[in-house]
Amino acid sequence: MAFVASLVHSLAWPAGIVVVVIVLRRPIGVVLGRGVRRLRAGPVEVEFELTVTKDTQTFQVPGTDIRWHLPE
Repeated sequence: MAFVASLVHSLAWPAGIVVVVIVLRRPIGVVLGRGVRRLRAGPVEVEFELTVTKDTQTFQVPGTDIRWHLPE
C-alpha cells in the first residue's frame, strides 16, 4: 500500500503539467509561434525577437499587437 501511495505522489505533478499543457496547447502554440527566435529544452530557455523603434520610443513583439511606449 505504501508503494502505491508513493507512486501516486511521485506522478501527481507530472500528470498535472501534462493536463495543463494539453488544455492550453493552442494558446501556448500561438505565443511560441510569434516572435520566438530560439527555444531550448534542457534548462528551459526561450529567446524572443523584439523590434525597437528609436524615434517613437516604442518597441513591439513581432507578429503581435503587444507594444510598450517608453517615457521620453
